[in-house]
Amino acid sequence: MPAKGFMPVARVGCSACLAVAMSLSCQIASGQDETREKLLLGCWQHTSPYQRDRIPPDKREWGTTTWCFEKEGRIVTRTVACSRVGGCDGWEEEREYRWRENLLEIDATDLDPNSPTYMKWVWRACRLIFAGRDRMSLQNCSFSPDEWVRAREAN
Repeated sequence: MPAKGFMPVARVGCSACLAVAMSLSCQIASGQDETREKLLLGCWQHTSPYQRDRIPPDKREWGTTTWCFEKEGRIVTRTVACSRVGGCDGWEEEREYRWRENLLEIDATDLDPNSPTYMKWVWRACRLIFAGRDRMSLQNCSFSPDEWVRAREAN
């Protein structure tokens, strides 16, 4: 047992190891951000979780959307939506995205009538979660938290 007021040598060594480990951890984390940005590039598809002929009573339509993330912060979106009793409609849009620290921000129109930015463009910050190379989800933002599946690799 060491005398009072003295720190065992092993603890000093562990403190030094901890400092080195924390430094390496920060380097690895910044590398993971770069990898995450590269993983996002390409096209991702999200489809309604139920079949078109079995749209739940609380839903109005079935659909699929594809978001293609390109370099320089450009997203091309293609959406097809089909109503419960009628036909289908499809449209294509261009959006923008950017990285702020570890969050992915996507531009969107604010559709909340109680918001001071109602019907204006805003940036929606999302936590990007990858569940493997070909599956991801957008968490803690106004977009669906359901899983997206890679439809096409980046060119």
